[in-house]
Amino acid sequence: MINADTTVTLTKRPANIIITNNVGVTVNMIFLRIPNSPSWTGGNIRIREGIVHLATEAQTDDISGSIVNRDSMQIWMGNISLSGERFDIRIDDVQGNSYVKDNVEVKSDMTITFTQSDKR
Repeated sequence: MINADTTVTLTKRPANIIITNNVGVTVNMIFLRIPNSPSWTGGNIRIREGIVHLATEAQTDDISGSIVNRDSMQIWMGNISLSGERFDIRIDDVQGNSYVKDNVEVKSDMTITFTQSDKR
C-alpha cells in the first residue's frame, strides 16, 4: 500500500440493546450499572424525537414511555453514560418491583428478555 490511496471505514459503534418485557406487567424504568457498583444510571423511559432516553427523576406514575407486557424497546448504548462491555441491567415495573440481569456482556446488538425469574 505504499503511496496508494486508501479508504478506511471505522465500524465500531455503541451497541443497541432490545429490552423485552415478559414479566407480566408494564415496565416504566430501566437502569444500568457497572457490575456490583452501588449506584444505578437511568430511570424513567422517555422517548424524544424517536430516541429513548432514561431520565434520572423517578416518576413511577408516568407510563408515557413504558414497555407493556410482551413488548420490546430498543436502547442505544451511545446515550448511556457508562463505559465498558459488562453491565447489570434492571427494569422496574409500575408496581415498584425490580427485575435484574447481572453481568451482561454487551459487545454488539442484542436482545435481553426479562421474566418473573429475574424478580428481586
